[in-house]
Amino acid sequence: MRFISGLPHGAYFGTGALVASRLVGVNRATSAVALMCMGMTVANLLGVPFGSLIGNTLSWRYIFMFVVGWGVITLLGLWLMVPRMAPLPPTNIKGQFRFLKKREPWLLIAATMLGNAGVFSMYSYVTPLITDVTGLSMGFIPVLMLLVGASMCIGTYYGGALSDRFTPPRMSYYIEIVIFVALMSLFLWAQCRWVSVPMVCLSAAALFAVSPPMQLLLIKYSPGGELMGGAMVQIAFNLGNALGALFGGFPVDSGAGVRYSSLIGAGFALTGVVVLYLFRRHIAQRLATPDR
Repeated sequence: MRFISGLPHGAYFGTGALVASRLVGVNRATSAVALMCMGMTVANLLGVPFGSLIGNTLSWRYIFMFVVGWGVITLLGLWLMVPRMAPLPPTNIKGQFRFLKKREPWLLIAATMLGNAGVFSMYSYVTPLITDVTGLSMGFIPVLMLLVGASMCIGTYYGGALSDRFTPPRMSYYIEIVIFVALMSLFLWAQCRWVSVPMVCLSAAALFAVSPPMQLLLIKYSPGGELMGGAMVQIAFNLGNALGALFGGFPVDSGAGVRYSSLIGAGFALTGVVVLYLFRRHIAQRLATPDR
């Protein structure tokens, strides 16, 4: 049942991003996608502690009862409030994947995966980083988690708003640079609490800020397979989570120290910057030579 409940995740976000972008004008599409993505950050910020409260007070079974009830409310809300839209042009399964023959989607998928791997190389080991290197107590970790959750919400909102103002390709590129700078700062100055705590929050904010423009870009560059393109962002995010946790653990296992996990993350992020630079240069060349 856990496996089945996870199956709709990517499809739901892909469809939601497509619907959100079509509900508003082109100049507000990324903000609309960001607003939809904020649902996940708010759920993490409020739902996780609320679920823990229910489990500790009553029983873990009541958590699932609450999720089912909230799911029914969500379903009714979507049915009553989201207007009907013209269907996408019909395509078969093969047509849904045809967009992967082009270079742009692969560059976007790679950049998303690399940025996520960069942050999770550090974030998977954030507790020993903060306690052993920065020197803060375990009692500060719940406060840090709250700050990180708030940073994710803020990053998601401003990632969408700034992308509408400065275009999604440009903002994706600069946000990836912010991730690199934050992770390098953690590697160099993690022992200073006035650097480590803000940089952990900044990297989390930047990670979620890049999600709305990436989601919109993949939909834009997956003609005929928009739903699949939107879902690809979630695939790339999850791959990045796994890679980050794996590679970030290597310096911990080798005895080099947990701060080197941030250095590995910075390497991932820098590679993502290069990939997004290649993406921007590629689409600029295409615009300059439309016959291609």
